[in-house]
Amino acid sequence: MNRLRANNPARAHPSLPRTADPTTLVDRRGTEEAKIRKEIAIMKKCDHPNIIKFFSFIDDQMSANICLIMEYMEGGELQWQVDNEPYLTMDQTRRCMRDVVLGLQYLHLQGIIHRDIKPSNIMWTVDRSRVKIGDFGVAHLVSPSSPSANNEDEEEYDATPRHAGTPAFLAPEIAPGGPAPYPSYSPSSKSSKSSSSNNLTAKSKSKSNVAGTGMGEVTPAVDLWALGVTLYCMLFGRRPFEPERGALGQVAAEASLYRAIREEEWRL
Repeated sequence: MNRLRANNPARAHPSLPRTADPTTLVDRRGTEEAKIRKEIAIMKKCDHPNIIKFFSFIDDQMSANICLIMEYMEGGELQWQVDNEPYLTMDQTRRCMRDVVLGLQYLHLQGIIHRDIKPSNIMWTVDRSRVKIGDFGVAHLVSPSSPSANNEDEEEYDATPRHAGTPAFLAPEIAPGGPAPYPSYSPSSKSSKSSSSNNLTAKSKSKSNVAGTGMGEVTPAVDLWALGVTLYCMLFGRRPFEPERGALGQVAAEASLYRAIREEEWRL
């Protein structure tokens, strides 16, 4: 396993493709195998120029590790807050957002909700001409008949909490503390007026939308919210919502952040 983690994947193991990312060959000992298998199943479904390509995996029974082998994104993650360096130009931001939108559209049409869209999960190609979406650790695959990740048949298969993801990028309807009845979104390959009205509809509270729990439906709309937060970060070099100053401890800070996401209006 140490050989596989070497900086040069071609030298470390001749059988690995040159585009393999050595940083993805990690110890998954502490993660439930079912979740890793689900992540692999989701990545195997993806074939798009704006999604990081999955090659294979190594199931090491002796060490109880599952190692993922994926495309090596040498350009690194999308930076939006770098000391002594300017933020992305408007043109760079526009091109990045176009790539992410195309990648998300593809995922949603495949029935995949990413659930953790943020700058660090958006990676540059080596020539910085394109970005791709990666990290499907909390992604969810829904059936065509179920536009959300909440139906009871899928709960046993997916034990991931509804508020899984990165706190600052969570949508109001799934932020712990109390959901908000925001519109839901369903992607469609057709762009007619009728399909647009059907795909974006306001949802009323349901039995899964319990006040004070952050248990609103997990739909593709949560990815769009996170995409909006990402765009804000890229344009202004800061997040639209922050915890209150003086909040002591991680729990208090996160509670304050979730309250801001649910209740505050963002400002430019």
